[in-house]
Amino acid sequence: MNKIKKKFEIVVARYNENIEWLNSYKEITIIYNKGLPLKTNMQCIQLPNYGRESHTYLYHIIQNYDKLKEYTIFFQGAIQDHKPLRIEEYFQENDFNGYLRNYPIEQIQKPLHHFGKWKNEYQNGSIKKSPITCYEWLTDLIQFDKKYKEIPTVWGAIFSVSRNIILKKPKIFYEHLLRFIDYHSNPEEGHFFERSWYTIFHTPHIEKKIINVSSNNINQLNNVNHIWISIHNALDLLNEKKASQIVFFPNYFFPIFTNSFSSSQSQIQFKAVVNDDSYFLWNISNNQFQIYLNQKIIFHGSIKNNQKKNKFTIQYNSLFEFYLNEKKIFHYQFSTDNNVFYFVKTSNYNTIIQFDYKNKYTYFVKQNEYFNIKHYYTNHYLDSFIEFI
Repeated sequence: MNKIKKKFEIVVARYNENIEWLNSYKEITIIYNKGLPLKTNMQCIQLPNYGRESHTYLYHIIQNYDKLKEYTIFFQGAIQDHKPLRIEEYFQENDFNGYLRNYPIEQIQKPLHHFGKWKNEYQNGSIKKSPITCYEWLTDLIQFDKKYKEIPTVWGAIFSVSRNIILKKPKIFYEHLLRFIDYHSNPEEGHFFERSWYTIFHTPHIEKKIINVSSNNINQLNNVNHIWISIHNALDLLNEKKASQIVFFPNYFFPIFTNSFSSSQSQIQFKAVVNDDSYFLWNISNNQFQIYLNQKIIFHGSIKNNQKKNKFTIQYNSLFEFYLNEKKIFHYQFSTDNNVFYFVKTSNYNTIIQFDYKNKYTYFVKQNEYFNIKHYYTNHYLDSFIEFI
């Protein structure tokens, strides 16, 4: 038993199951509890009910990455429901122990075939359906050999794995995996993990660029950075000419303090307010643009489909001029002594407005809410590892 204590640790993903069957191993067991409070003499950590057992396993790996035991045994609270090996067999000093069965690749190349209670949950919407297949998900994560006809699968996600195998991948890889499941109690990606743990551990991962994300802190900058800032701080940055690239909060007009900007997406509106009764609006959408004076179209045109990056330049004072890719396409002479105020708005988070400043960092203008930040990067930056600093 001393050898087991020194080398092994049991990690249990519990909801409301009875875990008395682990009493003999209480000295080496950590219970991660996502259900009702648990009275136990084992070490117990309460977690929010996100991501099924996959979330629990990844949470443990991430939190203990530098102090993992030589072997970690991952159990669900109701181990008997999944036809496991005998408990003693998980204490073998192998890189991986589990009841492995081959699963056809063709079954993960299409939407998963759920059965039993999982079929009912899938049909009634209790399972959060994934927009991609398990195969697409895996091939984005690891250097998957597409010649495989089958993958080894441990049903119920009950297995032991060596520290050596886990540490072959950087911590940020597991943090990346966590992004897929830490937002819902029953995400379909949890079923992806169940089919894929062996393959994930035993296959080299795909290298991705790392984006550093900070909140309201522009001093912690490296090569690639996203800084999440509130609307008011964004206006200060624009006024001080510190932010060269901004992803604006959708459907909100921001004042701008420069006469030149460009966009990689044609989904913007530029507004010039002359006075309370008169304004210009340049609307660009789907490679078409219209210029309004108040609510009347006074000019319209199209943008070439092969134009990947359109530069819109606005020259103003008494003469109001629009340029598209250095070519003047519209001008208007103001007859006013008032100051003219300029604003820009985007319709989605995919539009990056670039200003003519030397700073190349990207700033996201959004109220700082951690859940939404994670959700944003899960949907829009899957080709990158995200490191919150």
